Amino acid sequence: MIIYVKGILKEVTEKHVIVEVQGIGYEILMPHSLSLKLPPCGNEVKIHTYDHVREDARILYGFNTSKEKDMYEEILTVNGIGPKVAMSILSVLSPREIISAVISQDVKTLTTVPGIGPKTAKRMILELKDKFTDEDIIALPEVGEDSQAISHAGDAIEALNALGYSRMDAMDVVNKVYNEGMEVEEIIKQALKILATI
Repeated sequence: MIIYVKGILKEVTEKHVIVEVQGIGYEILMPHSLSLKLPPCGNEVKIHTYDHVREDARILYGFNTSKEKDMYEEILTVNGIGPKVAMSILSVLSPREIISAVISQDVKTLTTVPGIGPKTAKRMILELKDKFTDEDIIALPEVGEDSQAISHAGDAIEALNALGYSRMDAMDVVNKVYNEGMEVEEIIKQALKILATI
């Protein structure tokens, strides 16, 4: 199984990239929304891959980060979602947005993905809801890995959600205002200032 491909980026199209490793070119399926984050051709890249083997083909699906790949594999566990549809979801929504939508049962956000209707979105929520927590959202980025930061940010999100703001809005604003060492009350206070202008 190919876990990642590290080499020189040779070609980028809307559907795939080609990476050359020791004279061998690997075609990796990667939507343009993800490949746009890659450096220009000629630079060295490391692309995380999901190695999909069928009777008639072997296909590599590519991701910029291990978090994107992990999310892809979680989505594949949903009944009725195959490799292409799972990739479509990640080409539209970030792992953070997917987790937030599942936790808050946000069918509308999931159906912004072409090919995902309300029935499939509800199935995703049903089958993935027990796998994610608010801490998973906070651990995907801007807030960082510090456990106290995760706890404080999570508490602030819960409080804002209780005040009537959507979980996704609360999460986005908390990540914008959070600075190291901030207490829950201060996070909420700063977040409310921004939310009041939305």
